Amino acid sequence: MTSIPQKASSPTTKKKEKKVAIAEKQIDPSNTGSALFQIQRFTQRIQQLTNHLQRNKKDNVTKRSLIRLVGKRSKMTKYLQRKSPDLYETLSQR
Repeated sequence: MTSIPQKASSPTTKKKEKKVAIAEKQIDPSNTGSALFQIQRFTQRIQQLTNHLQRNKKDNVTKRSLIRLVGKRSKMTKYLQRKSPDLYETLSQR
């Protein structure tokens, strides 16, 4: 009898990783929608998708998602630079 291969990461581990990332990078515990936090989440997700695409070069759906996410991060970074230059400086130093 052959066994079914397990996925590398289950949805529960992704949720745990997200909670840890939120706890580490969150400025205010009740504010997960701030521009700074969203940019950090976008960056984390971009890194995950980049690693996935290095293993799966022909995955065009993920490639398109990555391009869209990079665009979102770029727009959010420009917004942060325009609205709050001091927070933008802390982001660029990281």
